[in-house]
This record gives sequence, C-alpha cells and structure tokens, in this order.
Amino acid sequence: MTTTPSGNETCSGDGVFCVLATTDKDAYTFGELVFITVAVTANGQPVEGASVHVEIITAAGQTIAGDGTTDVSGQVTFSLSLIRRMGSGTYSIAATATATISGTVYTVTDAHTFTVN
Repeated sequence: MTTTPSGNETCSGDGVFCVLATTDKDAYTFGELVFITVAVTANGQPVEGASVHVEIITAAGQTIAGDGTTDVSGQVTFSLSLIRRMGSGTYSIAATATATISGTVYTVTDAHTFTVN
C-alpha cells in the first residue's frame, strides 16, 4: 500500500520510506538529454545506498530501463538521449527504490511523465 503526500513523492503505507522521480523539465525535443533524478528518503532524511530501478516507456511504446544506487544525498540521476524513433508524445517513468530501514525492507515506486515534441 502506498500513499502520495502533498510533496508529490510516493511513500510506504507507514509513511517512513518515500521516493520522488523528477525530470529537469516538463517538455523536450529530439536531440535533447532528459535528466531523471530519483530522490529517496526515510523519515525525511536522505537514504544512501538505496537500489533504484527506472523504466521509461516512450511514446512509441519502447521500454528503456536502468539501475543505480543513491548517493549520500539520497539521489541518483539517469540520462536519456531522445531520438526520433522513440516517438513524439507522452513518456512515462516508473522509479522503484528498495532499501532496508531499521530492519524492514521497503520497496516503493513513484511515477512521472514528460512530453517530447
């Protein structure tokens, strides 16, 4: 079970573990780089060492995936170079973070979208 507080992040049902996926802007054109940042917190504090899996669904329906680990600031950044065959329209991001906090394993997914013109 997850809840979405007003900060737009997605949190575990108990509110301890939160994930927020963002892009550096809302709309792009082909040839640009999209920077996707995933921030992970526990009890409001950054989580270093969380495993993060990102899946991007392009407007053309292709799935692009990547994996990373959060740094001391609780963040990991991915980049995507936009090419025409990915299609124009809305792209969807699903960022799933997993970490153990005080002996409990948390896995939470946050979603984000952006457009390509």
